[in-house]
Amino acid sequence: MICNSVAFMSNMKVNNKNIASYLESDSLDSIRNITLNMVLWKRKPKPVTLKFLKNLSEKHKLNLVTENTDLNSLLEKIPAPKDKQLFIGYENFLADIKYLSDSYKSATGFEKFYIRLQSVKEIQCPKFHRDFTNFRLVCTYFGAGMEWIPDELADDLDSKEESELKSITRKLNPFDVSIFKGVKKETAQVGALIHRSPHVHNPINRIFLRIDTMK
Repeated sequence: MICNSVAFMSNMKVNNKNIASYLESDSLDSIRNITLNMVLWKRKPKPVTLKFLKNLSEKHKLNLVTENTDLNSLLEKIPAPKDKQLFIGYENFLADIKYLSDSYKSATGFEKFYIRLQSVKEIQCPKFHRDFTNFRLVCTYFGAGMEWIPDELADDLDSKEESELKSITRKLNPFDVSIFKGVKKETAQVGALIHRSPHVHNPINRIFLRIDTMK
């Protein structure tokens, strides 16, 4: 198990006892703290990047998967716009995916992992669950973000109606970066994060990035 704690940074906000939220990218390394099951990097996109993502969502369907050692092959499949302004956003988007890949490697210590970039309309995982993985990084670039429930509110979820679940559910904002622990990284101090896909029905394609350790 991971055992080396990381000192809390001055810009940290704690949402509950097992979640930490930061405004700086290097804070993702804090997931090594055995008392945390999720670390958030709160951020907002540049307007030019958001404009590109909106165009990408409207005009293209993505379902790209690769190993991090072959990331360039995935990036080459993302359609490049002809418009000069959109192209700046396109370049920002590709650079951000590369950065998050490097950040995941730094935070987890894993040399090899899977990277998936998708655009979807349907609710992929409608039920709250824990992932059978070590660490997962998620960033919703466009559309509604992942939903999760703090551990202290997660008792007896199966018996709760959707209206009850909504009252205790937290949501990530678009462009926020979340790295969290799966069941393979549970410790005596913290369990795996309980989460699900956003419960929204929207005509737009939601664009999200997911990075996972290999099985």
